[in-house]
Amino acid sequence: MRIGTILHKVGEKGETPFLDKVEALALSDVNIILGPENSMTCGEGMSALSQVTQVYDRMKGISAEIPEVLFAPGTISCHYLNEGMINVAPVFLGGELYRVFLKKKNRGDSERAALTGDRFLGRSCSILRDLGETEDFVDFRGRRIAVSICGDQGVNRVAGADVELVPSYDNRAGFYQHLLDTNWKRHIVVCDGLQPTVRTLRYDPNVDPNVEDVFPDVEDKNFKIFDINV
Repeated sequence: MRIGTILHKVGEKGETPFLDKVEALALSDVNIILGPENSMTCGEGMSALSQVTQVYDRMKGISAEIPEVLFAPGTISCHYLNEGMINVAPVFLGGELYRVFLKKKNRGDSERAALTGDRFLGRSCSILRDLGETEDFVDFRGRRIAVSICGDQGVNRVAGADVELVPSYDNRAGFYQHLLDTNWKRHIVVCDGLQPTVRTLRYDPNVDPNVEDVFPDVEDKNFKIFDINV
């Protein structure tokens, strides 16, 4: 399985807009595309509903052109009803919004929400209350793909995942071992928008060392592509 990851420093416009990077990478030989946390958020605070709609429409168009690729382009922070701010990771497949993952733990999100005089909802969001406990993964090409947004990695319900995608904005940008995520082997792909940097790790609790770096097959200034055996 080939996973394309996008190098993008969140908060800086740079010479190539983020969604242009997604579209360019989609033309490569990849099965999954991953971007960093808040890669699609408009501005320093959060996106308005109209901006979210524009982003989703653009991503649906890109996905429709290459329907066999699973797009997990990062996250977008936005208003939810009149409750507050949420940070979500939309996943696109076949030209449609396939799934939306909600960030639960507060890791710098309250500060972002405060920029617009709002509050971060996380676990208190009514979406989670309505859904109850759910597993944080999708099935794709016969494999289980988990999505854990930054600090949610290590506490999400992703047991049995073959690949764990971690969009993040974090000065550590690594794989955090917790009691809930150390008993099964998988690949972890961390795409960080702070440094920015990307890491792919092979984790297996039954070998020593139990974590090893996987190195990219292809890379340039905007992306890295990893070929992993799952």
